[in-house]
Amino acid sequence: MQVDRAAGDAGAFGDGRHGHGGGAPALGWLVAARVSQGGFAGILFALIPLIAMRAVRPEMAGRASALIMTLGPLGAVSGPALGGIIVGAWGWPWIFYLNLPIGALVIVIALVQMRPDGPLGAPDRTLLFETAVLGVAAAALLLGLSLSAGHGLPWLALTATAVGPLAIWWRSASSHAVRALMRTPGVAAPVSLVLLNAVTISLVEFMASFYLQRILGVSAATAGTTVLAFAVGNVVAGPIGGFLGDRWSASRTARAGVLITAVGTSLLVPLGTDWHPADVGWRLAIAGIGTGVFAGPNFALVMSNAPDALGGTAGAAQSLARQLGFSLGPALATTAWALSGYRLGGMRAGMAVAAACVLIGLLLRTRTGTVPAGRPADLGGDAPARPTRNEPADR
Repeated sequence: MQVDRAAGDAGAFGDGRHGHGGGAPALGWLVAARVSQGGFAGILFALIPLIAMRAVRPEMAGRASALIMTLGPLGAVSGPALGGIIVGAWGWPWIFYLNLPIGALVIVIALVQMRPDGPLGAPDRTLLFETAVLGVAAAALLLGLSLSAGHGLPWLALTATAVGPLAIWWRSASSHAVRALMRTPGVAAPVSLVLLNAVTISLVEFMASFYLQRILGVSAATAGTTVLAFAVGNVVAGPIGGFLGDRWSASRTARAGVLITAVGTSLLVPLGTDWHPADVGWRLAIAGIGTGVFAGPNFALVMSNAPDALGGTAGAAQSLARQLGFSLGPALATTAWALSGYRLGGMRAGMAVAAACVLIGLLLRTRTGTVPAGRPADLGGDAPARPTRNEPADR
């Protein structure tokens, strides 16, 4: 998905040799296909955390979580480069064709390796109602954020129309599982941290790219390479964070990761006109290292503290928080920048917003983190860990 997302737009505006006509009907099919792809991707994002926690021993939860949280940035790093090569050599349709054998391989692995839980049931009226209400709210929120970034701040008012559908859903029986999850000690704070961390990541990367090109005057290629320092730091530190979460303490490791991210982000606030791309790169690398250390242990904390019956809801909550944060970050960056008349001061204000988000996260991580009685306070050290579904309780 990273590859086709990175190169799809480039291919759509490529030369006619690789394009396909069709006008509005073709566009309609494309939109329907992408909506379907996004819907099934949302299901996968919700299930992957639960599958990962059940597939490994409890004492390896941090490393398993770190692996998942590391592969995402790795795809973001490799996707644009690989997608560009494929588009240049074969044309943009191959971005999508290559997904077919990869998807088939994943299906085979799932059928062979995963134990079936039972047949799927047809969606009932409650699920259809929930899908419709949340779909309207999500469309209003994301459209408002997207249009405000490209067409002006007044479009942010569209996001307010998401409040009504969300209020209806929150008062309905459909939200019972989410409300129960958020009331579980040790869950709400880590999920909030996922949101704040995603806001910080997307805001910093968005603003750094414009700063490098508009203020320092470097090429797009140089700006892209510099911004990748964040992802490289994330990928390198992810396994370390997972190991420390298992051997030391998931809670303390997540707290350390937030602190490192706060340091790296704060160092970016005083953007200067005389900086070199390297001055931006090493600061981004520090923030990326902090995020890498934080992500896996925090992920494991949510899944460990969530009740067994709400494992899927916990995975979905993390995914939703992350995707919402990735949408909010550029919108906040654009707002701060626009209010200054698109000057350097607005970029500094945007970086300050990112630093504030991660500092709020540090406060949450420091002052919360209790878990229910009978559950491990941490996933590391000598704390007793509850067994996974695939592991006997007396092991």
